[in-house]
Amino acid sequence: MNDTLVLFLPAQDVPWRWLRIADNVVSARGEGFPALTEEREDSHVAIVPADAVTLHWAELPDRSLAQSVTAARILAADASATPINELHVAVGREGSNAERPIGVVATTQMQAWLAELAANGVDPALVLPAPMLLPRPESGYL
Repeated sequence: MNDTLVLFLPAQDVPWRWLRIADNVVSARGEGFPALTEEREDSHVAIVPADAVTLHWAELPDRSLAQSVTAARILAADASATPINELHVAVGREGSNAERPIGVVATTQMQAWLAELAANGVDPALVLPAPMLLPRPESGYL
């Protein structure tokens, strides 16, 4: 089983932070960018700062990913003053919930994050907004 390296991208004056998860347990953690070695075959998950991503929840068609993303882009366009061609829109799923999370971020910001990760030798399997690490409340809001 491969370990998972969770990378928290820097935000303002906060440095890189990271966790290594092995067998569903945090086996190491630290600040700064961790040393990557070729012999490790870690899965990489990037966590982006909460203040850079707008989250929405909506019931979307449960068909193909492309159809869900298209529907989410239409919703994002209606909710944003920014032109849709300048936004990166991602759709997730939380278990069997009918409402699906929709993350919206400036395309330039997403490109900058991916470029920074690539410059450090990381091609993440997932990019998640920090608030998505919190459990969904059964009622109300966080």
